[in-house]
Amino acid sequence: MFALPHRSSDWVYLLGVLIFVGFAVAEFYRRHRAGPVLFDLGGPNRHGVTLAVGVLMFALGCVEIVFLPPGRFQGLFFICFGAMMLPAATGRAQIRQSGIFGRRLFRWEEIEEYYLGPKGGLELKVKGTGWTRTRVRVPSELWRQANDVLASRLPAQQVSAGWSKLAS
Repeated sequence: MFALPHRSSDWVYLLGVLIFVGFAVAEFYRRHRAGPVLFDLGGPNRHGVTLAVGVLMFALGCVEIVFLPPGRFQGLFFICFGAMMLPAATGRAQIRQSGIFGRRLFRWEEIEEYYLGPKGGLELKVKGTGWTRTRVRVPSELWRQANDVLASRLPAQQVSAGWSKLAS
């Protein structure tokens, strides 16, 4: 049976849980709208640590809810925090059906040109905004494959110059 919070701190935890649930739902919705993954560009090397922290927080929340009934709202908070860490751990830059997915989704129809530098930096010329650095780093071993996928999606827009467009 679910009981309403009775302490003011429980209301704070409940608000935190609702905020984390909102963020998690929004992240999963963003990924759903971006479509299936065509090519995974990798990500930061710390994703293993983030995943471990997320699983630990999730497990701690479950233990707290089961064994410490007064801590049920704090346990929910830990569960939600752990659940939020899971998409963060897998939040790597990807080329998806709808576009390039990183911190935001760059849709194919928004991209006028792209430049994939020899050091792995991806720069995009987005309609109405000019050249934008995407914070996407393509590992050197995946550079050729990523360039092939980008060229297949944006064949007429490929920029083949060997210098950064942001420098000009």
